[in-house]
Amino acid sequence: MAEEPFRALVDGMKEGVIVMDRDRTIHYMNPAAEALTGWRVGERAPYCAYCTARSVLPGEERCLLAQNQSLPYFESEMAVYRGKHRSFQMSLAPMSDPREEGRLVLLIRTVLPKEEDHKWRLSQLLLRETIAAQEAERRRIARELHDNVSQKLFSAYLATHGIRMRLTDPELAEYCRNVAETLQEVMEDVKAVSRSLHPATLDLLGIVPTVRAFCRQWSSHTLRCDFDTNIPDDRRYAPDLELNVYRIIQEATVNAVKHADCTELDVKLMEDDHRLLVQVTDNGKGLRLPAKEGLGIRHMRERAQVLGGVFCLTSELGRGTTVQCTVPLRGDGW
Repeated sequence: MAEEPFRALVDGMKEGVIVMDRDRTIHYMNPAAEALTGWRVGERAPYCAYCTARSVLPGEERCLLAQNQSLPYFESEMAVYRGKHRSFQMSLAPMSDPREEGRLVLLIRTVLPKEEDHKWRLSQLLLRETIAAQEAERRRIARELHDNVSQKLFSAYLATHGIRMRLTDPELAEYCRNVAETLQEVMEDVKAVSRSLHPATLDLLGIVPTVRAFCRQWSSHTLRCDFDTNIPDDRRYAPDLELNVYRIIQEATVNAVKHADCTELDVKLMEDDHRLLVQVTDNGKGLRLPAKEGLGIRHMRERAQVLGGVFCLTSELGRGTTVQCTVPLRGDGW
């Protein structure tokens, strides 16, 4: 398969795209297809509920779409991960490239009844408003820590330092020195908490310098955290997009460091063909998928949904985890 042009075309699509052969062995899935189905490359795609149940003659093609390619689309249920079934609208077509003779492209999208679609739209609106409220509160707390708490701690540090300079008792002077050092450490901790709640550089400089600084902060003698991007430092996007992308990177990085026992982290932020591509890969202990979705993964998925993007997590025991998010860009930078 001519992978690069093909991947560039379909990786950012919200519809699931699956390339399989006539035996239904899967050769490629875009992130949306993986998230919708839980299937894996190398597995055989199951037949839909209708095709599984319908009677066929010996030698007749069981898949209705493969048998009758004049059908533009078909709706039915298909088996997905965790033993569940989901309704899909499907279309099927052979690949036009003669080098890929015998391979088929299956396009799937979820089908929601009007009532469920209305509920889904309301849930997305509520999710967007909830995230906005959380970020507003984080911004307020970060500002309070910077403008109020940090200033009072600095005043206490100066007072302690001034007292120490006037003391003649060596023990008391040493005690004041220790207190001053502790106050300095607390000020650094408050600064770090304020920065994690809402980094000021995100508003001032944008997403690229902020993520670069974030990766630099995490790099240490025990962890290598590399950042790769093709985006100029002065490139700006809509504030909500920058904030949610930063939170996805932040959450993925913190999860990897805390839970994956990793020593290497690769963070990528790329703009390609009206899409923003986010990827965080670690070399940690990995997960057995499908795994129970914790709060961190759920929050990343929700932020991707708010941006109209596609979220995908891939992992293998002993071989690390990759978090990917593809966000479509409009003409105004989102």
